[in-house]
Amino acid sequence: MNPNDIENVTVLKDAAAASIWGARAGNGVIVITTKKAKPGQSLRVSVNANLTLSPKPDLFSANQLSVGSFIGLEKYLFAQGNYANLFTDPTHPPISGVVEILQQQKDGTLTQAQADGQINRLAGQDVRNDMRQYLYRPAAVQQYSLNLAGSGNHSRYLFSAGYDKNLTNLNGNGNQRITVRSNNSIDLTKKWQLQTDIILAHNSSTDNSPGGYGNYSFTGNISPYARLVNPDGSPAAVDVFYRGQYTDTAGHGKLLDWKYRPLQELANNDNTSTANDILFNAGTAYKLLTGSALI
Repeated sequence: MNPNDIENVTVLKDAAAASIWGARAGNGVIVITTKKAKPGQSLRVSVNANLTLSPKPDLFSANQLSVGSFIGLEKYLFAQGNYANLFTDPTHPPISGVVEILQQQKDGTLTQAQADGQINRLAGQDVRNDMRQYLYRPAAVQQYSLNLAGSGNHSRYLFSAGYDKNLTNLNGNGNQRITVRSNNSIDLTKKWQLQTDIILAHNSSTDNSPGGYGNYSFTGNISPYARLVNPDGSPAAVDVFYRGQYTDTAGHGKLLDWKYRPLQELANNDNTSTANDILFNAGTAYKLLTGSALI
């Protein structure tokens, strides 16, 4: 329902609600009264527009381990043998970059200087910078409405249309709604009245974001020093499902690329849902006695 079509909202509680809607309304009922044209009203046109903007969220506001402290923790746990089972796990779980470097140093494929240099480069990265730049945007809520109401000698009419568009803070997510309403009251005779109310609504929403910080739609965990883009600006692979060395050689070149690139997913996703609603109400009223109300 277009919120600009609402005349007033009334809350009925306990016995007042139950007396009208039965036992199921014992805890109360919210009654929404929609706008209608008034008798003798000349044509009135109303236009309303609203725009609300909010900035990107501050991903650095949370009090958590810095990248340097996280790497220090990984070094300590590696020295205690905490990650040893990951390298022999037949399911090939994801392994963070620092742990991979430490294992290569342990195996002798990297020198101490080479390992330190690679880890220092990782320590200078923070995935929140990439997320804020590529996964987030300022949110926008737009609302527009048009309302026409008036009356003739034997009729009263109201027509309204609304358009809402919401863009969330996550790139690729949003929704929009179009509503059209027509309300008419026609005096068939001096005592007999016909009333009709038609509401058409079209809703569509998109859910294409791979997820935001702290709520990633991944099955694994992303390292705080991961990158979402390569140095050349292309989407970077993030090891959250399988170990990088495993996906590098999976299928020995006979399978498609198993790498997961969040920004590539954002560009390729097309998760759109739509819904259409039609509500038609019709009623009639007849005045039995002169001076009585229509029933």
